[in-house]
Amino acid sequence: MNRSLKVTLFGMMAGVFVLFALALGAQNVAAFDNDGVITSDWISGRSIIDKNPQPFDNQVDEQEIADILWMREEEKLARDVYLTLGEKWGLSIFTNISTSEQKHMDSMLTLVERYGIADPVGDNGVGEFTNTDIQALYDQLIARGNTSAAEALLVGGIIEEIDMIDLENAIARTNNEDIRLVYSGLKCGSGNHLRGFSRTYEQQTGLQYEPQVLDQAVYDAIISSSHDSCTMPLKYFLPLTIQS
Repeated sequence: MNRSLKVTLFGMMAGVFVLFALALGAQNVAAFDNDGVITSDWISGRSIIDKNPQPFDNQVDEQEIADILWMREEEKLARDVYLTLGEKWGLSIFTNISTSEQKHMDSMLTLVERYGIADPVGDNGVGEFTNTDIQALYDQLIARGNTSAAEALLVGGIIEEIDMIDLENAIARTNNEDIRLVYSGLKCGSGNHLRGFSRTYEQQTGLQYEPQVLDQAVYDAIISSSHDSCTMPLKYFLPLTIQS
């Protein structure tokens, strides 16, 4: 075989390999929307966040159950605060992000149902919570947010900062990859929300938003990055594909 033919064949084989790698790489990410909510399963094409999830073989311990219950109501707190303050001040950011927080609530409900945990939200209305600590936090945040539109935007910011910290801690306390996947997506979505609140606060007041509970360096890293599409590598996604 002459040299030119060898080079041609090698180039063709390399091209096929690159195309195959690109195709595989395109599949090897979880499908999230900009709110950090799982939208589809690349293997089966089904929605993962469905209303009737199949039970998992994985077991959850008491700490994991406590975290799931807390995050379910914490996402409701965010939604309810934004609905209430949005009605009070007429700022579109609250309306828009309250819709996102409903998606976050639905994501947590999937975990609640998947592991057979009693839902703490139940039929509770806006501003009603089972966990007394979350109820107290809600009341405190609403009182603060009702004082001015600027304070309301700061309330939005601190909710997202707290949410990211709680999700990060919950991720560290579980080895269940399906739980880690949901938490990671929601944490990414909260980063997008925090960028939105900080930007709107600065536009409305002319003042710089200062992190309220996050470390400055962590906050700076979040704010300096662009709006995140919240895609996740396949290793965080595969456990959710075992549903039958």
